[in-house]
Amino acid sequence: MSDLHHQQEALRERMYDPRARYLHLLERIRWAEKTVRRATPAACIANERRILNGERARDIHRAPPA
Repeated sequence: MSDLHHQQEALRERMYDPRARYLHLLERIRWAEKTVRRATPAACIANERRILNGERARDIHRAPPA
């Protein structure tokens, strides 16, 4: 990055009110928690249940032909 870019970034950091910065960060975290789906084990199991409760679940659990 250029010197000018570093100077502008440093100025922006100094001018950003710490309380406003903190509140803005919390707002972004809350948005991400509502919007982004994480691949946690619990989320994967819930997603699997959702998929299996659909049309495919009936085919999978149907007894095989004799």
